[in-house]
Amino acid sequence: MDVAASPEPHTGPEPSPFDVLAARYDAWYDTPLGTEILAAEVRCVAPLLAGATEPRVEVGVGTGRFAEALGVGVGVDPAPGALALAARRGVRVAVARAEALALATASLGAVLAVATLCFVDDAPRALAEMRRVLSPRGRLVVGTIPATSPLGKRYQRLGSQGNPFYARARLWSLDALSTLLDAAGFSLVAARSTFAAGDLADRAIVDEARADAGFVALLARPREDVRRSPQRF
Repeated sequence: MDVAASPEPHTGPEPSPFDVLAARYDAWYDTPLGTEILAAEVRCVAPLLAGATEPRVEVGVGTGRFAEALGVGVGVDPAPGALALAARRGVRVAVARAEALALATASLGAVLAVATLCFVDDAPRALAEMRRVLSPRGRLVVGTIPATSPLGKRYQRLGSQGNPFYARARLWSLDALSTLLDAAGFSLVAARSTFAAGDLADRAIVDEARADAGFVALLARPREDVRRSPQRF
C-alpha cells in the first residue's frame, strides 16, 4: 500500500480548523479530562477492531491519537496540519478525503473511522469508498457521537455558537447512521456504548448501541446484497 511519508502543504482557499488549529485540538487530549475520555473511547472501540487483518487504515485519522492507541499504522485525512502530528506518533500518513481514497479496491482488512462521518462533505460517498477498499471479509469500525444524545445536542449548540470545530459538524442519529450504512452495503455486527446519558463521568461500557450515549462504536461488515432493508438499532 503506497502512502505518502509526510503531508503536503495545504493549497486550498479555506483550510479546515483541523489543519490550522491542529495543535489546539490535539492539546485537549493531554488535559486530565481529555486523557480519561480518550482512554474510555479507546476501550469502547478496541474489541471491535481486535483480530482484524492487515492492512488497517484510519480514515479521518486527524492527529493520530486513536490510530496510535489502537495500533493502526496508516491514516488518511484532508488536514495536513493534523497529519503532521499523526506522523510524529509513528502513523504513516497521506492527504486524502474520505470520499476519494487512493487505495486499491478490496485491499484492506479494516477501516477505522472515529468522529469522521460527522465532518465529511458527503457521508454516503465516504461510506461507499470505505466499502470499496475493504476486502469481502474486512470490517468497518465507526466511532460516533449520536445527534440525539445529550452530549450530541451540546456539541451542536457549541457549533451554532461558532465553535471552530463543531460549526462544521453534522452529527447523525443512530437510525440515520443505520440507513447510511445499509445503503452503502454494510451489515451491522456489533455495537458498544459509553458515557450513558451523555455523562462523561460515567465511563462504563455496554455491548449495545444507546441513542443517549455520549459515544457509540459500531462494527459493520461488507454485505453482498445491498438491497436488503436497513437493520435498526
